[in-house]
Amino acid sequence: EAERLGVAARVEMPGHVPDIAPYLERADLYLMSSHYEGYPAVLVEAIAAGVPIVTTDCSLALPEIFPSPDLGAIVRQRQPEAIAAAIVAQLRRRPPSPNAARKITDRHRLGASAADYLALFDRLIP
Repeated sequence: EAERLGVAARVEMPGHVPDIAPYLERADLYLMSSHYEGYPAVLVEAIAAGVPIVTTDCSLALPEIFPSPDLGAIVRQRQPEAIAAAIVAQLRRRPPSPNAARKITDRHRLGASAADYLALFDRLIP
């Protein structure tokens, strides 16, 4: 499809990679156009890398992952024009603030996540 559209020289489709950090370092934006995602942790990685996000409303976890529109945009699925408009809007904005990103990523660090997980068990099992 990329060849047919004449954009093959500008599109990479590497498949599974063991580390997305090098890709995020070069990215102007992270687009997730999924129909469904459980908990898209890759969005946390994009936030940590300072990359703005445009995602479809593919997960109930999105408000937890980025509760602030400063980090990106959530658009309805199957609305290509809305997705395109969100991409253009995000690319015209300043990158997300490191402080906003830190608030999100700190919650996902191993120590914080483990403590929250254990606290959940304490609440569930009296």
